[in-house]
Amino acid sequence: MLLRITRGTVASGRESDFIAICRQQVVDFGRAPGLVTFLSGYRRIKGADEYLLAATWESEDDASRTVCGGTKPTIVERLAGVASVESFDVYTVIGPPFRGIVDVPGGVVRFSSGLMPNSSRSRMQWWLKNMPRGRTQDIQRLLLGWAVGERPAREADSTEVVAISAWPSQVVIESIAEPGDGPSAPLFSEIEDFISAFRTEQFRALDLDLPDALADIGLRRVVAARFDTRAGADAAAEALNAIVASPDDAQMSVAPLGASSARSSEGSFVLVARIATTDYARAERLIADQGGDVILSRSEKIVNLDSTATESTSMSPPDLDRGMSATK
Repeated sequence: MLLRITRGTVASGRESDFIAICRQQVVDFGRAPGLVTFLSGYRRIKGADEYLLAATWESEDDASRTVCGGTKPTIVERLAGVASVESFDVYTVIGPPFRGIVDVPGGVVRFSSGLMPNSSRSRMQWWLKNMPRGRTQDIQRLLLGWAVGERPAREADSTEVVAISAWPSQVVIESIAEPGDGPSAPLFSEIEDFISAFRTEQFRALDLDLPDALADIGLRRVVAARFDTRAGADAAAEALNAIVASPDDAQMSVAPLGASSARSSEGSFVLVARIATTDYARAERLIADQGGDVILSRSEKIVNLDSTATESTSMSPPDLDRGMSATK
């Protein structure tokens, strides 16, 4: 499995054209055989708009057959006159990647990279197995998408490691970062013991405006919240139903928790809903306002992106991504 990262600069005044091209690219290739992950972002820096496109493929053959040998124009051909392609890098994927297309308007896409001496690999693996689990769980709950890769570095006996991740907002990232960390510091300071030349860049997530035909491979979150009364859970469900983008797909339900009786109005009750990622921040605030506590929040991803996929699952990011890509 490989990770392809394309970077470049958007021509002045062509920002809307660039976004339209990215949206069309997703429409054309969203169900391409072998496509596993797609994340995208852009940022304004030094008077120019830079972009980053990341795609994970099952194999080089899948990527080449679809992107280079297909009947649709390639992204390079489409960007001609609109944006320059300044770098194209390929990495071997580490761990299980996120599966799906990240479409998080207003979200944050972060790209981190560093050099790891090959002699430090065993020490890094030990640390990953013993890293703080409380904060790790917070990261898992809030992380919306990711891809991690590696390739031999130019420096002798070293490996270049990169990680790209998607988050609901900058506020979320700051809420789990260590106090006093600078904008380029890793979330876990221990990672600097085995990763050198560490750097991180931040982009705004592109609003891909996925069409209905691709809605099933976008992001949704499974949310469960506990309430002390049935009335509170029902009120939250009613209020939540009014704000989510697709009420029919939310599949909201209220059930007794533990020893509580389904016929009783007292005890602990749980509200479960499947909502679009773009609705998550509002849903979390609404649940809190109604007196509930979120006890589960996990991304729901599609196992395969081709048209035959029907099963969905929730997956955790690889350990390396938990320690590296979620940086502040």
